[in-house]
Amino acid sequence: MAASDKAKWKRTINQLRFLHEDLEFVQAIAKQAGADFQHYYEDFCRDRQIDIKELNKSNATRIKELYTEQEPSDNNEQSPRQTENETAIVVHDGQTSDYEVVPTEYQMTQDELEVHVMFSKLFKRLALKIHPDKLDNKLTEEEKNDMIGAFKEVNRAFKERKYFILLDYADQYNIATPRNYKQQNRWMKREINKLIPILDHEKKSYNYLFSECDTDAEKNQVMRQFIAQVFNIHIPQKNSEEIF
Repeated sequence: MAASDKAKWKRTINQLRFLHEDLEFVQAIAKQAGADFQHYYEDFCRDRQIDIKELNKSNATRIKELYTEQEPSDNNEQSPRQTENETAIVVHDGQTSDYEVVPTEYQMTQDELEVHVMFSKLFKRLALKIHPDKLDNKLTEEEKNDMIGAFKEVNRAFKERKYFILLDYADQYNIATPRNYKQQNRWMKREINKLIPILDHEKKSYNYLFSECDTDAEKNQVMRQFIAQVFNIHIPQKNSEEIF
């Protein structure tokens, strides 16, 4: 095993970890921004004598087309949070933008199959150590709770194929890990290539774009883009508004 293989493997793990963390952050921020987006949208329309109910009614067909397969939102926001299998409304040349979704009949590559088998074995070794049913009675309650929490995280990570989390815990509990670094590196690079467009897609949701605005002028521009894309109505800029 060349030392460079392990070094590249570590770098790729860090890249994959960062993308997953960034995606979770963007999705959380977009979800939290939903209510603020809705309130600002209502004020924006009210200030310009735009009747939202009438707007929705007269554009019912358009809205239905754009929001096809969108999950209902708890806060009734105008820009629902997207997930991997939804058709999202995003700012992309005034059109909806779909990233590639893996087909139902997707066939795993040999690397994917072998990597999954290897990490299945690592997951089982971890479970023997930290599964709630396997805990040593000599452990303190705090130690048991820590291990139970660790097992829940490991279990979730395995299901979501965030294998770098399994590696972290294996290192923590001195459990041997797979050393086929080249193969893992190939697999992780493919995962990175899948995540990049998904992250880009999430960052184009109106909720997230709104959360990134620092001024009212920026927020107003997002509202214009949203209304233009959803309703095909172009709202002129007020003379008092700055262009950013």
